[in-house]
Amino acid sequence: MDKKENNKAKKRVAPNRHLARVIVLQTLYEYEVRDAIKDKSFDLDKVAERNGNSYDGLLGDWQFMYDLLHGTFDNRDKIDAMLTPVAPEWPIDQLAPLDRNILRMTVYQMANMRKEVPVSVAINEAVELAHCFGGDNSSKFVNGVLGTIYRETIEPEMIKNGEPINDRSQKNGKDPNNVRRKEGEAKAPDKTPDTSTA
Repeated sequence: MDKKENNKAKKRVAPNRHLARVIVLQTLYEYEVRDAIKDKSFDLDKVAERNGNSYDGLLGDWQFMYDLLHGTFDNRDKIDAMLTPVAPEWPIDQLAPLDRNILRMTVYQMANMRKEVPVSVAINEAVELAHCFGGDNSSKFVNGVLGTIYRETIEPEMIKNGEPINDRSQKNGKDPNNVRRKEGEAKAPDKTPDTSTA
């Protein structure tokens, strides 16, 4: 595969993975809604398949979607333990369900899928999802929380493991993962964004 073909392949993967993340978010959100009303008939894989099929064959990377879905779902407690100290004034169970699940799936990608998904891509996708589906302050809140988790947890782990943490932006003196480093950005929004119509 020459360079031009490789670039075309990469362009096809990005929208496909974005769609996979949307499907994972829809599925996790539906789980929370149905769990809240004690619906015992919920089947994670069936709901994910239904959500994926609703896009008329546009999702090509089903494996990525299932890996992200099950990884996030199966590790919720561990992920929540990473999120809790970052925004202590905003307990995880008080976050809007969409924000909570965007954070969970992105932390899972940052901690467990770095070889497949660069941290900067995971964070940028999370901010985009929060902007599209969350409340007015969701994208800022998500960006701040994820930036703090990156700096305090993920980056030290990457350094310890000898993983590369630099990219083109680092050479320009910018944050290597396009994460804002302003003080206080990890603070929760003043109120839980209304995501009931999302």
